[in-house]
Amino acid sequence: MAVLLSAKVAEYEDALKGFRETTPHTIVAVFDMDGDLDRGRKQLAEIDEKVKPDLVFAVGIWALQAVVILAAAVADPVKVKLLLERAAEVFGVPEGVLSRGVALRRQRQGIETPVRVAVREQRRGEASVEKELLRSLLHAPQALDQVRTRISPEDFGDPVTRSLAGWVWEGTRDWPGDDPAAVLGRELELSGTEAMDWHAEAIGAAQRMVVRRLKHEQRERMNQLKVAAAQDEQTRLMQEIDEIARQLHELTK
Repeated sequence: MAVLLSAKVAEYEDALKGFRETTPHTIVAVFDMDGDLDRGRKQLAEIDEKVKPDLVFAVGIWALQAVVILAAAVADPVKVKLLLERAAEVFGVPEGVLSRGVALRRQRQGIETPVRVAVREQRRGEASVEKELLRSLLHAPQALDQVRTRISPEDFGDPVTRSLAGWVWEGTRDWPGDDPAAVLGRELELSGTEAMDWHAEAIGAAQRMVVRRLKHEQRERMNQLKVAAAQDEQTRLMQEIDEIARQLHELTK
């Protein structure tokens, strides 16, 4: 496996660290785009020509755009579709958005807007449920004991909400004045009305975060299954995928 890193920023490096700790694959090379799309395109070509890995793990929005640039340069529509299907699975971005980016690239128009909009909307939705849960817990701290049996601060994707969640889980209210997480916490405390059933809101938001985590785990297992060579590993992954699907069914029925 090879890794294409958009840039050396804390969030991307944390994602790579976590991936190293959990993936069953051997990472043979890590390429840093340094925020340069042309550099990323050349690195993708180098990965394909020299490294020839079974899998490429792309981290960050710039890496995603580099994939779109590479797909736009491929003439075979079958290969393009396979590449975009794979990218959609890895990034969780709709294949149609990536196809639109490829079409714009071939027309020499900017690809940044559709790709960025899709990623931004995805992150906005993730941050929204995280803030909703934190707001509910700040208004109904008695719900924390029930919530903490299902999720932890590590389930929060946004760095600011993750920091605030750490304080909430610890029961700390002595927040640093100018810390972004403290600012968010005070905003959430002041928002909402007493008429809300905040305990029920907290349980509902926690369940949505569990569903989100399970879907992410399911996508990871399916990606691993596609490159698994050993029969026992394939069997294990299929069993885990089935179990996750069962859990999702129970949560969403």
